[in-house]
Amino acid sequence: MTVEQAADLLNHKLEGAPGFVAIGVGEERGQQSLVIYVRSLNRDLARLEREGWEGYPVVIKRTGLPRPLTGTRR
Repeated sequence: MTVEQAADLLNHKLEGAPGFVAIGVGEERGQQSLVIYVRSLNRDLARLEREGWEGYPVVIKRTGLPRPLTGTRR
């Protein structure tokens, strides 16, 4: 399974879960990883960070809700 496929599968599993915002792909210690963006951490998300997902490490990052840009930045 590719990291992108693992991210899609995990995104589908976590959609609507309390605290979940988004998922991305990154790198952790030279290995492709899944990055889960959360508003708040819960037991299930913490377990994913410890155990990984589909053979990929999971990194949890706290964030706010995504919002559209309100102007053009240069």
